[in-house]
Amino acid sequence: MGNEKSSGLIQRAWSIGKKIDTTDILYGPDHFEPLKNFGHQAYFSFFAGLANAIQANNIIEIGTWYGSATRAFERGCVKNNNSSNVKIVTIDEEQRNLDELGQYNSVIPITGNPLNPKVISRIASILSQDNVDILYIDDPQHAYKYTLACLGCYFMLFKPKLVIIDDIHRTSDTQEIWCNIKTRWPQQAIELEKIIPAIRPAEYGLGLLDFSQGYSE
Repeated sequence: MGNEKSSGLIQRAWSIGKKIDTTDILYGPDHFEPLKNFGHQAYFSFFAGLANAIQANNIIEIGTWYGSATRAFERGCVKNNNSSNVKIVTIDEEQRNLDELGQYNSVIPITGNPLNPKVISRIASILSQDNVDILYIDDPQHAYKYTLACLGCYFMLFKPKLVIIDDIHRTSDTQEIWCNIKTRWPQQAIELEKIIPAIRPAEYGLGLLDFSQGYSE
C-alpha cells in the first residue's frame, strides 16, 4: 500500500537514477539457473537513484552475489560527492567478486553467514545503530526462515530507514514473507513494480519498507 510520501520518494529516485549511468553494471549468472546470465537490470538505476535521493551514507546488503547491487548503490552515493563518508557493508558466505569490489573504498565486503554473531559484531563495530539508511536483503535461496531471520535481526539491531527485499514474488517462501510483512506494516510496505512497472518484472518483484518517517504504527 504505502503512502504518498513514499510514492513520491520512489518516483524521485527513479527519475534521478535514469540520469546516473549504471549500464556497465551487469548482474551475472542466475541463482537458480547458473547457465542463465543476466546483464544490466533496471533496478540498478533505481538503487543508484534511491541512494542519491536520500543522500545515503550507510548501507547494509545481505547477499552480495557478484556485487551488482553493491556497485549501483555506490554509484548513487558517489554522485552526492560524499563518498569519503559512505560505508556499504555487503555480506555473503562466498564473496565471488572481491577484485572488483576492492576498487571501491566505500565498499566493505564481509565473508560469512549474516546471522553469525561474529559477523554481526563486526558490522556493529563499523556502523552505529539508528544510522543505517538502507538494508537490502537478497537471499540467493529465497528461504522463508533465513530471510525472515535476517530481516528481524538487522531490523532490530540497526533500525534502517529503508528496507528492500528482492524477489518477493519468485518463490512460495518469499511470497509468504511479503504477505506477512504487508499484514504487519501495511502503510510502509510497497511493491515497487506497482509504482513503476519498469523497475522489476512482476514475476520477481521488489519490495520496499519505508521507515524514514519513523517506526510508529
